[in-house]
Amino acid sequence: MLLASDVKFYSVYANPMKIKDKEKTASLLGSVFPEIEYSTLYDKLHKQSHFVWIKKNITPRKYQELLTLGIPGLYFETTYRRVYPQQNMFAHIIGYVNIDNSGIAGIEYFLNNHFMGEEIFLTLDHRVQYFLRKELKYVMKRYRALGASGIVIDVNNGDIIAMSSIPDFDPNKPYTNVTDAQRFNKTTLGIYEIGSIFKFFTLALALQEKVVDLEESIFIQKPYYVAGFEIKDLFNMDYSTVREIVTKSSNIGIAMIAQRLEIQQHKDFLISLGFADKLSLPMPEVTTPLFPMYWDTSTQITASYGYGLSISLLHTIIAFAALANGGILHQPQIFLSDQPVEGKRVIGRDISEMLRGVMAETVVLGTGKRSKIEGYNIGGKSGSAEKSILGKYRKDQNLASFIAVFPIEDPKYAILIMVDEPKREGFATGGIITAPSVKNVIEDIAVLLDNSILKNL
Repeated sequence: MLLASDVKFYSVYANPMKIKDKEKTASLLGSVFPEIEYSTLYDKLHKQSHFVWIKKNITPRKYQELLTLGIPGLYFETTYRRVYPQQNMFAHIIGYVNIDNSGIAGIEYFLNNHFMGEEIFLTLDHRVQYFLRKELKYVMKRYRALGASGIVIDVNNGDIIAMSSIPDFDPNKPYTNVTDAQRFNKTTLGIYEIGSIFKFFTLALALQEKVVDLEESIFIQKPYYVAGFEIKDLFNMDYSTVREIVTKSSNIGIAMIAQRLEIQQHKDFLISLGFADKLSLPMPEVTTPLFPMYWDTSTQITASYGYGLSISLLHTIIAFAALANGGILHQPQIFLSDQPVEGKRVIGRDISEMLRGVMAETVVLGTGKRSKIEGYNIGGKSGSAEKSILGKYRKDQNLASFIAVFPIEDPKYAILIMVDEPKREGFATGGIITAPSVKNVIEDIAVLLDNSILKNL
């Protein structure tokens, strides 16, 4: 599918000094451009000038008509204009150009100095992009949210298959009634406290370092204080296994697990997942995470359940994919390549296998029940985080997210959706708001990506 192309346009101008029969010429021009008044053309051709514009950016058909007429004193200027046939669909990825056809956003910016004039192929799948964007628009409208964003990747090489940020804009008209909110790419430029998705990163390290066993039972102590701050859970859990602490999303339980880890060890593991570094992506709208360099007990505990550090959605899905794919962290890819992509190992294969089991159980028995698909196994985790406004967390302004890997027994793809400030009576968590959206998208795209993975659906 063509996402961007240069289209040739012609502009026609005249030298009145070289046109003898101005009345006839005005009449002929009027037959080609009926939208221009005869009097306007007549006045232009009677100017004491060697140059007057007749019409800019005419179609090839109009150009041919004028050539056929063979009007003396008429000349043409050829220009090229960047055109985006898919309009809003890939706006934040492709970007747009300025009046001089120079890229100033998205991949267009990168192409200013690379691949000039070459045909570029991307990892994107327009079918997946369509269904992802459609769901994002739906969930944003349903919950009267500020925005919604999502990403689909190949977990085994980091290829970005779809990426969308809503609200968006038409790159053919990037300056026409377009707000800053529409231009802002929430998937790569926005950074957020992700919330409970981080419990899987804490669990991964705890299993890797053998400080917990999945079947170990832990008493969820209440009230639970760390460095003078009380940590709370949404639900009462009492005695719970390590597995249940993650599947049912206990902040207290994961904090107790985190305290078995050394602080520096925990910090270094998150750094190894890329949470302190800017991702390498050929577009300017890529941000550096807010990662605390000084860690104490309080930092470690809040980080264990996704607070106190802010990363992008792309950081999140790339790292989560590594937990599920056998333990290999890949950098995100947007340019299609036939060369093998190497990653780095961050956890062992055995740990990844255990984590996949917990991911699957989260969907079947835990906070991800609303993402469950009959006859098809996925694994995932919800994330909910209160937004910090002027240094204070607001219960009525939150981020609801859900991440899933599919099929969970042999992971191929991952999807992450986040909704910004959904409005709903009662809880507005990731398990309630975004898990159904992830389910909807997977049901739409799984069969498109791989027919074999839905043979039992």
